[in-house]
Amino acid sequence: MDPTTEKEHVASSYQSSVSSEESLYMSPPKENIPPHPAIPTTVLKALSDDYLTVNRDGLVDFAYASPSHPRQWSLPRKLYDTTIICLLEFVTTMISNAGSNIAEQVSEDFGIPRELAIFCTATLYLLGQAIGGLIFPPVAEVFGSRLLYAGSTALYAALCLMTGLAPSLATVITGRLFCGMLSAMPTCVATGSVENIWDSKARIWGVASWAAAGVFAMAIGPLYAVYVSDSKLGW
Repeated sequence: MDPTTEKEHVASSYQSSVSSEESLYMSPPKENIPPHPAIPTTVLKALSDDYLTVNRDGLVDFAYASPSHPRQWSLPRKLYDTTIICLLEFVTTMISNAGSNIAEQVSEDFGIPRELAIFCTATLYLLGQAIGGLIFPPVAEVFGSRLLYAGSTALYAALCLMTGLAPSLATVITGRLFCGMLSAMPTCVATGSVENIWDSKARIWGVASWAAAGVFAMAIGPLYAVYVSDSKLGW
């Protein structure tokens, strides 16, 4: 195939896929697919009330032009949700990157080696994030992410308060480990949430904003840690 013709073919295929994706929840179905026969009528009615359908394979999906689908939301709602996700990524990454910078103070206060202090403040956080990254994405896909976002954020804040108000080696270990697990929500689930909200063209900016928030937080983290640890609040 001629290189020019091949490039035109690839561009045409890409444009077709984009157009198909953007019209996925805007165009009516081409055929009336009957639901799975083993699903009770009461379940189908409950799903229909939430603008959901079930195909013949038993897979639940959004109904045609469903107002429940994130891509049908208004622009302010989409921007609001994307901003919240980026802010969560910024805060959790900043706190993660602050751990190694307060290890010296932790070592002095608890009388432990500096290496152990780094393990408690930085390594445990990242280990928890790795564990959370295995748990939260599949759970969010099955049960939705709204309650997971709200619940993990509330618990994250509570654990940070616990570590600050009752400083001990046990609370540092517990707080940093579970904070790392909960931080996996905005870190590992965020791109999927952005993909659900925006189409293939607009999501580029959403993912770029989320990535920029994480990079900026990594730069701010050490400054934040030094400022707070040197203030009257302490580490």
